[in-house]
Amino acid sequence: MNHYRLGLIGIVMLITPIVYLPRLFIESRYNGAIPAFFVSVLAGTLISIWFLNSMRTFKGLTLIEVLEQHAPAYLSWPARVVVSIAGYAGGAVVLMTMSSVTVRFINPTMDIHVLLLCFVLAGGWSALRTSQALMFGMEYWVLLCVPLLLFLWYKSASNPMFDLDAILTMTDYLTVTPAWHLILVSSFIFTGFISFYVFKEAAKWQASLHEAWIIPLAGLIIFCGFFFIPFGVHGTQAVDHYIYIWMNTADSIQMKHGLIERGVFIYLAVYMIISLLFISISWHSATMWILKSDQSGVEVSSKKRLRYQRLLVVVVGILVFVCAHYISEQQLYRFTTYWFYARFAVDVILVVMVGSAARRSKESL
Repeated sequence: MNHYRLGLIGIVMLITPIVYLPRLFIESRYNGAIPAFFVSVLAGTLISIWFLNSMRTFKGLTLIEVLEQHAPAYLSWPARVVVSIAGYAGGAVVLMTMSSVTVRFINPTMDIHVLLLCFVLAGGWSALRTSQALMFGMEYWVLLCVPLLLFLWYKSASNPMFDLDAILTMTDYLTVTPAWHLILVSSFIFTGFISFYVFKEAAKWQASLHEAWIIPLAGLIIFCGFFFIPFGVHGTQAVDHYIYIWMNTADSIQMKHGLIERGVFIYLAVYMIISLLFISISWHSATMWILKSDQSGVEVSSKKRLRYQRLLVVVVGILVFVCAHYISEQQLYRFTTYWFYARFAVDVILVVMVGSAARRSKESL
């Protein structure tokens, strides 16, 4: 089992509370949110298993190498450009959202432009590191963040004021027709790692059958945590009053014994780390989609490649900073929703291309 690949899957699942996904589900809680998620579990799991099984045919190749060697050039190049744009956009969404959240919950008088600049510099610098360095850092930070998140979940659920009946009330809506737009959105939990399959470390070992059940199980746990716990803390009606529902939920946690009194500080620190990891990995992989993988035998020298990487990251950083100045919170929310739709379409296209390449490769043997 490849722990780097599982780390990438975990980063995608853990970033969902930041990118408005709980907000989207809470808004549709009476209109098929829960059935939509269970449909997405089936659809997302089948897509991810199809993808991992197809990649087994190529034995250690990255996704970029597969498309370069086995897909037509007129399809490979447009696909790489589209995936790269989606990767940069995903990192930008997380960066702007995290900046807004930090200002709102830590220091409302802080100039958000200063915080944006800090996030852009930190994310851009990390994105320029080597793939191996990113994978090593991701592994250790995920091992640190997951126990802290589980601790906050436990503190929320063990609160004497936690209302289990509010959660059980949601079972009355299990038979509602699924909200189809939520199926596309929530499928990101299970398929969002696909475009990250450009790291040689993640593709080094073939996918095992264990990952076939780890992906849906971990996704189900993450969903139950970020969707149901706020109902027990705030109630089925009050949850609709918050935009960043999990920040408010963490803010309601108090530690009687310890140096940190409010749970929101732990939660915010954890999600700063996860956000920066996601931004750096998204921008690094997006750059790799444009310039090809380090290991794919590109025709440019390493120094020239590094200059191109820096140029791309600088341009993206400037664009994100400018967009964040003009975009409103409502517009960012709407753009994130459209990004989820586009990301699902991109993932499906990639899986179909890899599946077709795997079938042709088997037929040629």
